[in-house]
Parts: sequence; C-alpha cells; structure tokens
Amino acid sequence: MIDDQLLIDRIRRPRPDGLAIVPGSLPVTSFGDPRSARVASVGINPSVSEFCSGKKGKPLLEPAKKRFVDREALGLGEHDEPTEEQALRVAESCDRYYDVNPYWSWFSPMQTYVMDPLGVSYKDRTAVHLDLVQWATDPVWSRIESNDVQNRLVDDDLPFLRALIAQGGYDLIVLNGKTVVETFRRFGMFEVEHEEKRVLGGTTRTTLLTGTVGGRRALGWTLNVPGQNLKVQKQGLAEWLSSSWP
Repeated sequence: MIDDQLLIDRIRRPRPDGLAIVPGSLPVTSFGDPRSARVASVGINPSVSEFCSGKKGKPLLEPAKKRFVDREALGLGEHDEPTEEQALRVAESCDRYYDVNPYWSWFSPMQTYVMDPLGVSYKDRTAVHLDLVQWATDPVWSRIESNDVQNRLVDDDLPFLRALIAQGGYDLIVLNGKTVVETFRRFGMFEVEHEEKRVLGGTTRTTLLTGTVGGRRALGWTLNVPGQNLKVQKQGLAEWLSSSWP
C-alpha cells in the first residue's frame, strides 16, 4: 500500500538549481491514482505543457485550467518548501489528474494503443502513469543539451519511482520508449526474459521486451507511442500487447 508520507516527502524535497526545471512547478508524483491502478505505464518526465500555456514566455496556466496544484496556487516562492498539508494537496491533485484537465493529446495514444489492449483505463483509475523524473523541464527532455543535467535528474528521482513501484499493487508495468527501457536496464530494474526486434509497420524495427520489474510482470518497447510514429506501428504494438497480456 502506498504511504502518503512517501508522496509528501518527495513533493517537499528542495528544488535543485541549474537543472532546467519549469519555474513555478512542483514534482508530479503520478498522473492518476497509484493506489487503485492495476497497470502502471512509465515515461521520462512531465511535459512543460502540464504547467504552462503555449503563449510567449510560457506563463503558468491560469487557475481555471491548472492541471496540478502548483507553487502559484499555494502562494509559494520558487524555493519555498511546502508544508506537509500543502504537499498532500499537491499529491491529491496528481490523483485527480484525469478528472480535471488532462493533457489528453499526449495520453490519448497511450490509452488507445496501450491501455485499451490491456483492458484498463487512465480515466477509470485502473491505470496510472509514472515518470523516471518527477520534474517538468524546459527545454523538453530531448532538447536538454547536457547529459549531466539529464543524469542528475534521473539519479535524484529514480529512488522515488522505485519506492512507488514497490509499494503499489500493480499487476503489470509497461515501459514506453527507448530511454525508459534503457534506464531501467542500466539501473538493474528490468529483468528481461525475452527480447526481439520486430517490424510493426513501415520499415523501422522496434525492440519488444518481456520480463519483470520489482517482481511484477513487465512489458517494454523502444517505440515512443505518443510520438510522431506511423499509425500502423502503433497498431502493431497494440496487437503485440493484446497477445502478451494476461
């Protein structure tokens, strides 16, 4: 069972400097409720769009459109530490993510091509999304030029993800994309039992992996489902998932 204190401590941890973290943001401990989910997907880190508008200068989302409780909503400065009560409010906003104003243009492909074939849903809380790094960054992950910045963020945040997986009651962990798969393997978190390269559509080969994460069944792939991939590739992945689980 997931302990509230785990979430509170993560949210209250001081914000590190010099790591491209979105101003005004707080850590996203989960997208959806990690307590009720049977399947957890894992990505890299939250999008800047989770906290900011697309306007020039990327201001924080206005109050009616906020996806999470952020520093502005709490009246906190950039380096002010939230109280335990405030941190719990942030965690609760993470639990309610799909009930409020989800960034559905990112999650819709994951729902259609991953969760639907697995028989679960983000919206009904049978699925949850977690990240390697809980901070949203600007620039986005792929445009962070410094490997040192990326490595520092992963090193700082991966212990929380390990604990969240260990405490959760998930039946299945799914790893979306090459970066996530390689990170889990590099840190000894993904025990791979079978690995194959398959053309799911077009000409590009995708690596498909089965195994365990923290003693739970796990499936991973190098295709980035929300990315600009061919629809036929995503459909091929969906067919593989349907045949691989349960």
